[in-house]
Amino acid sequence: MNLVILTLAYTLMYGVAFYGYSVVFPAMIKTTGWARGDASVAHTIRALIVGFGAPLAVYLMKRFGVRYTMSTGIAICTATLFVLGTIEIKELWLWTLLWGIVMGIGISICGQLVANTSITQWFNKRRALAIAICMAASAVGGAVAQPLFTYVMKEMGSWQYGWLTSAILGVVALIFAFMIKNKPADYGQFPDGIDPEAAKKLVGSERKVLPRTYRATEEWTLTEALRSPALWLILIGYCTVSMSIYIPTAHGVLHLTDLGFTKMQAAYVISLVLIGSLFRLPLAWLADFVEPRHVMSFIFCVLTLSLLAFWKAPSLTFAIAGAMGIGLTFGTGFVLLPTIIANYFTANSFPKLNAFIMPFNVCTAAIVPAGAGYLFQYYKSYNSVFIIMMVLAAISLISTLMLKPPVKKSV
Repeated sequence: MNLVILTLAYTLMYGVAFYGYSVVFPAMIKTTGWARGDASVAHTIRALIVGFGAPLAVYLMKRFGVRYTMSTGIAICTATLFVLGTIEIKELWLWTLLWGIVMGIGISICGQLVANTSITQWFNKRRALAIAICMAASAVGGAVAQPLFTYVMKEMGSWQYGWLTSAILGVVALIFAFMIKNKPADYGQFPDGIDPEAAKKLVGSERKVLPRTYRATEEWTLTEALRSPALWLILIGYCTVSMSIYIPTAHGVLHLTDLGFTKMQAAYVISLVLIGSLFRLPLAWLADFVEPRHVMSFIFCVLTLSLLAFWKAPSLTFAIAGAMGIGLTFGTGFVLLPTIIANYFTANSFPKLNAFIMPFNVCTAAIVPAGAGYLFQYYKSYNSVFIIMMVLAAISLISTLMLKPPVKKSV
Protein backbone atom coordinates (compact mmCIF):
# COMPACT_ATOMS: atom_id res chain seq x y z
CA MET A 1 0.00 0.00 0.00
CA ASN A 2 2.87 2.39 0.78
CA LEU A 3 4.24 1.83 -2.74
CA VAL A 4 0.83 2.73 -4.21
CA ILE A 5 0.56 5.95 -2.18
CA LEU A 6 4.16 6.97 -2.94
CA THR A 7 3.59 6.26 -6.64
CA LEU A 8 0.43 8.37 -6.81
CA ALA A 9 2.10 11.34 -5.09
CA TYR A 10 5.20 11.10 -7.28
CA THR A 11 3.18 10.68 -10.48
CA LEU A 12 0.79 13.56 -9.96
CA MET A 13 3.58 15.98 -9.07
CA TYR A 14 6.83 15.01 -10.73
CA GLY A 15 5.42 13.07 -13.68
CA VAL A 16 2.81 15.62 -14.73
CA ALA A 17 4.78 18.83 -14.07
CA PHE A 18 8.12 17.65 -15.47
CA TYR A 19 6.77 16.07 -18.64
CA GLY A 20 4.01 18.63 -19.14
CA TYR A 21 6.78 21.21 -19.61
CA SER A 22 7.44 19.72 -23.06
CA VAL A 23 4.25 21.18 -24.55
CA VAL A 24 3.77 24.26 -22.36
CA PHE A 25 7.28 25.61 -23.02
CA PRO A 26 6.94 25.85 -26.84
CA ALA A 27 3.61 27.67 -26.38
CA MET A 28 5.36 30.16 -24.08
CA ILE A 29 8.14 30.66 -26.63
CA LYS A 30 5.63 31.50 -29.36
CA THR A 31 3.63 33.91 -27.18
CA THR A 32 6.53 35.77 -25.56
CA GLY A 33 8.92 35.74 -28.53
CA TRP A 34 11.83 34.58 -26.35
CA ALA A 35 14.87 32.98 -28.02
CA ARG A 36 15.05 29.21 -27.49
CA GLY A 37 18.48 29.25 -25.88
CA ASP A 38 17.77 32.16 -23.53
CA ALA A 39 14.45 30.71 -22.37
CA SER A 40 15.95 27.24 -21.89
CA VAL A 41 18.42 28.59 -19.32
CA ALA A 42 15.63 28.34 -16.72
CA HIS A 43 15.36 24.59 -17.39
CA THR A 44 19.12 24.25 -17.06
CA ILE A 45 19.14 26.11 -13.74
CA ARG A 46 16.25 23.97 -12.49
CA ALA A 47 18.19 20.82 -13.34
CA LEU A 48 21.33 22.11 -11.62
CA ILE A 49 19.44 22.96 -8.45
CA VAL A 50 17.84 19.50 -8.43
CA GLY A 51 21.30 17.95 -8.61
CA PHE A 52 23.00 20.12 -6.02
CA GLY A 53 19.91 19.94 -3.82
CA ALA A 54 20.46 16.20 -3.33
CA PRO A 55 22.41 16.64 -0.05
CA LEU A 56 19.53 18.76 1.27
CA ALA A 57 17.07 16.01 0.37
CA VAL A 58 19.25 13.41 2.13
CA TYR A 59 19.48 15.60 5.23
CA LEU A 60 15.72 16.18 5.36
CA MET A 61 14.99 12.46 4.91
CA LYS A 62 17.44 11.55 7.66
CA ARG A 63 16.14 14.26 9.98
CA PHE A 64 12.39 14.18 9.28
CA GLY A 65 11.69 11.15 7.07
CA VAL A 66 10.41 10.67 3.54
CA ARG A 67 6.83 11.82 4.26
CA TYR A 68 7.83 15.29 5.48
CA THR A 69 10.47 15.72 2.78
CA MET A 70 8.23 14.81 -0.14
CA SER A 71 5.27 16.80 1.23
CA THR A 72 7.40 19.92 1.54
CA GLY A 73 8.72 19.58 -2.01
CA ILE A 74 5.27 19.03 -3.50
CA ALA A 75 3.90 22.05 -1.62
CA ILE A 76 6.67 24.28 -3.05
CA CYS A 77 6.11 22.98 -6.60
CA THR A 78 2.33 23.34 -6.41
CA ALA A 79 2.56 26.94 -5.19
CA THR A 80 4.99 27.77 -8.02
CA LEU A 81 2.71 26.23 -10.64
CA PHE A 82 -0.24 28.26 -9.34
CA VAL A 83 1.84 31.43 -9.75
CA LEU A 84 2.85 30.45 -13.31
CA GLY A 85 -0.80 29.74 -14.10
CA THR A 86 -2.22 32.97 -12.73
CA ILE A 87 0.40 35.69 -13.31
CA GLU A 88 1.25 36.85 -16.83
CA ILE A 89 4.92 36.05 -17.39
CA LYS A 90 6.62 38.39 -19.88
CA GLU A 91 10.10 38.86 -18.41
CA LEU A 92 12.74 36.17 -18.72
CA TRP A 93 14.12 36.88 -15.25
CA LEU A 94 10.75 36.09 -13.64
CA TRP A 95 10.38 32.87 -15.63
CA THR A 96 13.93 31.88 -14.65
CA LEU A 97 13.28 32.67 -10.99
CA LEU A 98 10.05 30.66 -10.81
CA TRP A 99 10.80 27.65 -13.01
CA GLY A 100 14.56 27.62 -12.61
CA ILE A 101 15.12 28.36 -8.93
CA VAL A 102 11.92 27.90 -6.91
CA MET A 103 10.67 24.90 -8.89
CA GLY A 104 14.19 23.43 -8.77
CA ILE A 105 14.21 23.56 -4.98
CA GLY A 106 10.80 21.90 -4.79
CA ILE A 107 11.62 19.09 -7.23
CA SER A 108 14.95 18.40 -5.51
CA ILE A 109 13.10 17.30 -2.36
CA CYS A 110 10.15 15.47 -3.93
CA GLY A 111 11.77 13.87 -6.97
CA GLN A 112 13.50 10.64 -7.89
CA LEU A 113 16.08 10.59 -5.10
CA VAL A 114 13.39 10.74 -2.42
CA ALA A 115 11.09 8.23 -4.14
CA ASN A 116 13.90 5.76 -4.90
CA THR A 117 15.30 6.02 -1.37
CA SER A 118 11.92 5.10 0.09
CA ILE A 119 11.53 2.14 -2.29
CA THR A 120 15.04 0.75 -1.66
CA GLN A 121 14.31 0.82 2.08
CA TRP A 122 11.05 -1.11 1.71
CA PHE A 123 12.10 -3.60 -1.01
CA ASN A 124 15.09 -5.89 -1.46
CA LYS A 125 14.07 -9.06 -3.31
CA ARG A 126 11.98 -7.26 -5.99
CA ARG A 127 13.69 -3.89 -5.74
CA ALA A 128 14.04 -3.28 -9.49
CA LEU A 129 10.39 -4.09 -10.16
CA ALA A 130 9.18 -1.86 -7.32
CA ILE A 131 11.21 1.11 -8.61
CA ALA A 132 9.93 0.39 -12.12
CA ILE A 133 6.29 0.49 -11.02
CA CYS A 134 6.73 3.93 -9.47
CA MET A 135 8.71 5.34 -12.39
CA ALA A 136 6.36 3.80 -14.98
CA ALA A 137 3.33 5.35 -13.31
CA SER A 138 4.94 8.79 -13.53
CA ALA A 139 5.56 8.17 -17.23
CA VAL A 140 1.87 7.37 -17.72
CA GLY A 141 1.01 10.63 -15.97
CA GLY A 142 3.35 12.50 -18.30
CA ALA A 143 1.99 10.74 -21.39
CA VAL A 144 -1.53 11.82 -20.44
CA ALA A 145 -0.41 15.32 -19.46
CA GLN A 146 1.07 16.28 -22.82
CA PRO A 147 -2.00 15.85 -25.07
CA LEU A 148 -4.21 16.98 -22.15
CA PHE A 149 -2.24 20.21 -21.67
CA THR A 150 -2.18 20.77 -25.44
CA TYR A 151 -5.97 20.42 -25.56
CA VAL A 152 -6.56 22.62 -22.49
CA MET A 153 -4.28 25.37 -23.78
CA LYS A 154 -5.98 25.29 -27.18
CA GLU A 155 -9.49 25.41 -25.74
CA MET A 156 -8.72 28.08 -23.14
CA GLY A 157 -6.49 30.12 -25.44
CA SER A 158 -3.50 30.45 -23.10
CA TRP A 159 -0.46 28.40 -22.11
CA GLN A 160 -1.04 29.41 -18.47
CA TYR A 161 -3.89 26.91 -18.18
CA GLY A 162 -1.34 24.14 -18.70
CA TRP A 163 0.47 25.16 -15.52
CA LEU A 164 -2.81 25.74 -13.69
CA THR A 165 -3.99 22.21 -14.52
CA SER A 166 -0.70 20.84 -13.19
CA ALA A 167 -1.09 22.87 -9.99
CA ILE A 168 -4.54 21.41 -9.33
CA LEU A 169 -3.13 17.89 -9.67
CA GLY A 170 -0.32 18.96 -7.32
CA VAL A 171 -2.87 19.57 -4.57
CA VAL A 172 -4.07 15.97 -4.94
CA ALA A 173 -0.44 14.78 -4.85
CA LEU A 174 0.10 16.65 -1.59
CA ILE A 175 -2.83 14.78 0.01
CA PHE A 176 -1.24 11.43 -0.92
CA ALA A 177 2.19 12.60 0.29
CA PHE A 178 0.82 13.13 3.80
CA MET A 179 -0.09 9.40 3.85
CA ILE A 180 3.40 8.07 3.00
CA LYS A 181 5.12 5.87 5.59
CA ASN A 182 8.80 6.24 6.44
CA LYS A 183 11.29 3.34 6.60
CA PRO A 184 10.13 -0.12 7.81
CA ALA A 185 12.14 -0.03 11.04
CA ASP A 186 9.98 2.85 12.26
CA TYR A 187 7.00 0.48 12.27
CA GLY A 188 8.76 -2.69 13.47
CA GLN A 189 8.75 -4.14 9.95
CA PHE A 190 11.35 -5.44 7.47
CA PRO A 191 12.02 -4.96 3.73
CA ASP A 192 9.78 -7.31 1.72
CA GLY A 193 8.12 -8.22 5.05
CA ILE A 194 10.89 -10.78 5.63
CA ASP A 195 12.92 -10.92 8.83
CA PRO A 196 16.57 -11.41 7.63
CA GLU A 197 17.42 -13.64 10.60
CA ALA A 198 14.38 -15.82 10.02
CA ALA A 199 15.23 -16.09 6.32
CA LYS A 200 18.68 -17.48 7.13
CA LYS A 201 17.09 -20.33 9.10
CA LEU A 202 14.98 -21.42 6.14
CA VAL A 203 17.78 -23.50 4.66
CA GLY A 204 15.52 -25.72 2.57
CA SER A 205 13.80 -22.79 0.84
CA GLU A 206 16.66 -20.30 0.89
CA ARG A 207 16.69 -19.93 -2.89
CA LYS A 208 13.05 -18.83 -2.87
CA VAL A 209 13.64 -16.22 -0.19
CA LEU A 210 16.95 -14.68 -1.21
CA PRO A 211 17.49 -12.52 -4.33
CA ARG A 212 18.95 -14.18 -7.43
CA THR A 213 21.20 -11.31 -8.48
CA TYR A 214 24.22 -9.87 -6.67
CA ARG A 215 23.54 -8.10 -3.35
CA ALA A 216 26.28 -6.55 -1.22
CA THR A 217 26.24 -7.62 2.41
CA GLU A 218 28.56 -4.92 3.79
CA GLU A 219 27.72 -1.22 3.83
CA TRP A 220 30.06 1.08 1.92
CA THR A 221 31.19 4.52 2.99
CA LEU A 222 31.38 7.22 0.33
CA THR A 223 35.18 7.16 0.50
CA GLU A 224 35.27 3.40 -0.06
CA ALA A 225 32.84 3.64 -2.97
CA LEU A 226 34.87 6.40 -4.62
CA ARG A 227 37.83 4.00 -4.81
CA SER A 228 35.70 1.54 -6.79
CA PRO A 229 35.61 1.78 -10.61
CA ALA A 230 32.01 0.52 -10.47
CA LEU A 231 30.67 3.81 -9.08
CA TRP A 232 32.31 5.84 -11.85
CA LEU A 233 31.10 3.50 -14.59
CA ILE A 234 27.57 3.76 -13.22
CA LEU A 235 27.95 7.54 -13.20
CA ILE A 236 28.77 7.58 -16.94
CA GLY A 237 25.59 5.68 -17.75
CA TYR A 238 23.52 7.86 -15.42
CA CYS A 239 24.70 11.06 -17.13
CA THR A 240 23.94 9.76 -20.62
CA VAL A 241 20.45 8.58 -19.67
CA SER A 242 19.65 11.94 -18.09
CA MET A 243 20.95 13.90 -21.06
CA SER A 244 19.02 11.80 -23.59
CA ILE A 245 15.59 12.53 -22.09
CA TYR A 246 16.11 16.30 -22.29
CA ILE A 247 16.30 16.17 -26.09
CA PRO A 248 12.63 15.22 -26.62
CA THR A 249 11.25 16.86 -23.47
CA ALA A 250 12.98 20.24 -23.88
CA HIS A 251 13.34 20.52 -27.68
CA GLY A 252 11.36 17.60 -29.14
CA VAL A 253 8.28 19.60 -30.13
CA LEU A 254 10.43 22.35 -31.65
CA HIS A 255 12.58 19.81 -33.54
CA LEU A 256 9.59 17.91 -34.94
CA THR A 257 7.70 21.02 -36.00
CA ASP A 258 10.90 22.21 -37.72
CA LEU A 259 10.79 18.95 -39.70
CA GLY A 260 7.23 19.71 -40.81
CA PHE A 261 5.10 17.80 -38.30
CA THR A 262 2.04 19.53 -36.80
CA LYS A 263 1.93 20.66 -33.17
CA MET A 264 -0.55 17.94 -32.23
CA GLN A 265 1.50 15.26 -34.02
CA ALA A 266 4.58 16.48 -32.14
CA ALA A 267 2.70 16.41 -28.83
CA TYR A 268 1.57 12.81 -29.40
CA VAL A 269 5.08 11.75 -30.45
CA ILE A 270 6.58 13.24 -27.28
CA SER A 271 3.89 11.54 -25.20
CA LEU A 272 5.07 8.26 -26.76
CA VAL A 273 8.48 8.87 -25.18
CA LEU A 274 6.71 8.14 -21.93
CA ILE A 275 4.75 5.22 -23.32
CA GLY A 276 8.06 3.75 -24.46
CA SER A 277 9.38 4.08 -20.93
CA LEU A 278 6.65 1.69 -19.73
CA PHE A 279 8.63 -1.18 -21.23
CA ARG A 280 10.88 -0.75 -18.21
CA LEU A 281 8.43 -3.00 -16.32
CA PRO A 282 9.30 -6.32 -18.02
CA LEU A 283 12.98 -5.34 -18.12
CA ALA A 284 12.91 -4.47 -14.41
CA TRP A 285 11.29 -7.84 -13.69
CA LEU A 286 14.06 -9.46 -15.73
CA ALA A 287 16.72 -7.51 -13.81
CA ASP A 288 15.69 -9.22 -10.58
CA PHE A 289 16.82 -12.52 -12.17
CA VAL A 290 19.54 -11.39 -14.62
CA GLU A 291 22.28 -8.95 -13.62
CA PRO A 292 20.98 -5.42 -14.39
CA ARG A 293 24.28 -4.39 -16.00
CA HIS A 294 23.66 -6.84 -18.86
CA VAL A 295 20.24 -5.35 -19.50
CA MET A 296 21.73 -1.83 -19.53
CA SER A 297 24.23 -2.83 -22.22
CA PHE A 298 21.33 -3.73 -24.49
CA ILE A 299 19.56 -0.48 -23.59
CA PHE A 300 22.46 1.70 -24.73
CA CYS A 301 22.45 -0.07 -28.11
CA VAL A 302 18.76 0.83 -28.39
CA LEU A 303 19.50 4.45 -27.46
CA THR A 304 22.02 4.89 -30.29
CA LEU A 305 19.55 3.70 -32.94
CA SER A 306 16.66 5.65 -31.39
CA LEU A 307 18.57 8.94 -31.45
CA LEU A 308 19.28 8.41 -35.14
CA ALA A 309 15.61 7.70 -35.90
CA PHE A 310 14.36 10.72 -33.93
CA TRP A 311 17.02 12.97 -35.47
CA LYS A 312 16.25 12.24 -39.12
CA ALA A 313 12.57 11.24 -38.73
CA PRO A 314 11.79 10.91 -42.47
CA SER A 315 8.27 9.86 -41.48
CA LEU A 316 6.00 9.84 -38.45
CA THR A 317 6.80 6.15 -37.97
CA PHE A 318 10.50 6.87 -37.53
CA ALA A 319 9.74 9.76 -35.16
CA ILE A 320 7.55 7.47 -33.04
CA ALA A 321 10.12 4.66 -33.01
CA GLY A 322 12.89 7.06 -32.00
CA ALA A 323 10.77 8.66 -29.28
CA MET A 324 9.76 5.32 -27.80
CA GLY A 325 13.36 4.08 -27.88
CA ILE A 326 14.60 7.16 -26.03
CA GLY A 327 11.77 6.67 -23.55
CA LEU A 328 12.74 3.03 -23.07
CA THR A 329 16.32 4.09 -22.32
CA PHE A 330 15.27 6.75 -19.84
CA GLY A 331 12.70 4.54 -18.16
CA THR A 332 14.94 1.52 -17.83
CA GLY A 333 18.05 3.50 -16.94
CA PHE A 334 16.38 5.32 -14.07
CA VAL A 335 15.23 1.99 -12.67
CA LEU A 336 18.25 -0.23 -13.18
CA LEU A 337 21.04 2.24 -12.40
CA PRO A 338 19.64 3.06 -8.92
CA THR A 339 19.03 -0.66 -8.49
CA ILE A 340 22.66 -1.42 -9.31
CA ILE A 341 23.84 1.17 -6.77
CA ALA A 342 21.66 -0.35 -4.04
CA ASN A 343 22.64 -3.91 -5.03
CA TYR A 344 26.37 -3.18 -5.16
CA PHE A 345 26.66 -0.91 -2.11
CA THR A 346 23.53 -1.81 0.03
CA ALA A 347 20.26 0.09 0.52
CA ASN A 348 21.56 1.96 3.57
CA SER A 349 24.45 3.39 1.55
CA PHE A 350 22.16 4.30 -1.36
CA PRO A 351 21.07 7.84 -0.26
CA LYS A 352 24.60 9.20 0.28
CA LEU A 353 25.99 7.58 -2.89
CA ASN A 354 23.07 8.79 -4.98
CA ALA A 355 23.46 12.26 -3.45
CA PHE A 356 27.08 12.21 -4.64
CA ILE A 357 26.10 11.11 -8.15
CA MET A 358 23.19 13.52 -8.55
CA PRO A 359 25.20 16.76 -8.98
CA PHE A 360 27.40 15.20 -11.70
CA ASN A 361 24.40 13.57 -13.32
CA VAL A 362 22.27 16.69 -13.29
CA CYS A 363 25.05 19.10 -14.26
CA THR A 364 25.74 17.21 -17.47
CA ALA A 365 22.03 16.81 -18.21
CA ALA A 366 21.42 20.48 -17.46
CA ILE A 367 23.69 21.40 -20.35
CA VAL A 368 21.19 19.97 -22.85
CA PRO A 369 18.23 22.40 -22.67
CA ALA A 370 20.24 25.63 -23.01
CA GLY A 371 23.13 24.00 -24.92
CA ALA A 372 20.85 22.52 -27.56
CA GLY A 373 19.04 25.83 -27.85
CA TYR A 374 22.25 27.79 -28.42
CA LEU A 375 23.63 25.18 -30.84
CA PHE A 376 20.40 25.51 -32.82
CA GLN A 377 20.71 29.29 -32.86
CA TYR A 378 24.29 29.00 -34.16
CA TYR A 379 23.94 26.13 -36.66
CA LYS A 380 20.22 26.55 -37.45
CA SER A 381 19.69 22.83 -36.77
CA TYR A 382 19.94 20.21 -34.02
CA ASN A 383 22.39 18.01 -35.99
CA SER A 384 25.38 18.60 -33.69
CA VAL A 385 23.23 17.81 -30.62
CA PHE A 386 22.24 14.37 -31.92
CA ILE A 387 25.79 13.51 -33.02
CA ILE A 388 27.16 14.32 -29.55
CA MET A 389 24.46 12.22 -27.88
CA MET A 390 25.11 9.21 -30.13
CA VAL A 391 28.82 9.32 -29.21
CA LEU A 392 27.92 9.42 -25.51
CA ALA A 393 25.58 6.46 -25.97
CA ALA A 394 28.46 4.42 -27.44
CA ILE A 395 30.74 5.38 -24.52
CA SER A 396 28.04 4.34 -22.05
CA LEU A 397 27.69 0.98 -23.78
CA ILE A 398 31.40 0.36 -23.23
CA SER A 399 31.15 1.42 -19.57
CA THR A 400 28.33 -1.04 -18.82
CA LEU A 401 30.22 -3.85 -20.52
CA MET A 402 33.12 -3.13 -18.14
CA LEU A 403 30.89 -2.91 -15.05
CA LYS A 404 31.13 -5.62 -12.36
CA PRO A 405 30.34 -5.89 -8.61
CA PRO A 406 32.90 -3.97 -6.52
CA VAL A 407 35.18 -5.59 -3.99
CA LYS A 408 36.23 -3.77 -0.84
CA LYS A 409 39.93 -3.19 -0.54
CA SER A 410 41.32 -4.41 2.76
CA VAL A 411 43.19 -1.82 4.83
